[in-house]
Amino acid sequence: MKSIYKYVLLFLFVSVSYSSYSQLTAISQSGGIGKLWMMFGYNRAYFFPSDIRFKGEGYDFTISKAKANDDWQFSNADHWDKEIPQFTYRIGYFFNSEEMLGLEASYNWVNYDLPLNAKVKVKGTIHDSLVNGEVYPIGDFLRYRHTNGSGYAELKVVKGFLIYGNHDYSQMFFALAKAGGGLAITRTGVTLFGEKQQNDFNLSGFTGTLEGTIKYTYNSHWNIETGLKGDFVDYTNVLTVDTGRATHYVISLHWIISIGFEVRL
Repeated sequence: MKSIYKYVLLFLFVSVSYSSYSQLTAISQSGGIGKLWMMFGYNRAYFFPSDIRFKGEGYDFTISKAKANDDWQFSNADHWDKEIPQFTYRIGYFFNSEEMLGLEASYNWVNYDLPLNAKVKVKGTIHDSLVNGEVYPIGDFLRYRHTNGSGYAELKVVKGFLIYGNHDYSQMFFALAKAGGGLAITRTGVTLFGEKQQNDFNLSGFTGTLEGTIKYTYNSHWNIETGLKGDFVDYTNVLTVDTGRATHYVISLHWIISIGFEVRL
């Protein structure tokens, strides 16, 4: 009887092993060691309030709890400004198709626009005079925007988890967890005390990011991915007007949808 049990256990072990191996082979398709993907997409952003410090010759003041908006301009395709939309570019590589562990480099084009109709608190010195009160950032006093190409260049570690695959794995759903960081690169337009300046691209700070997405793969090559991405950005060197600078921390949440393709190597 014991020998029979041994043969049954051996049969079950071989069956499970073969089934697992077949599933993994189907996931990796060509049996390669990894896969490369490229994606293009679009994002919307929500910015939590932050304090922004402006410092330059004759002034050093902070506006408190400034609430910025994104600038997506996608509601009317006939008047779609190509300089505004918040595009997302991704390229990544899984080192092993079965383990689904890899790296992804991305650039998120993000627009940060301080609105004109939101009252802010100002405290500090302006023209060597103390100020402490509330104002609307309108007219010649202040206009502050990271737009027209500003964004986050980031490198992330990616871990994938298979959620579902049909019988031939031509259609699959994955969950992806991503974590990393990078650089904040901005083109900041500023109006301050009547002086207006549109700055060139500048390395303005550093980012940390966490992201969770769902990815649908069709026929082993075509992908659709959507999810939420959280960023913490430390702006340490934002160009304003003349030799002035701005510094602030920004926490933001982004919804991203993208499409692309992948190849197995």
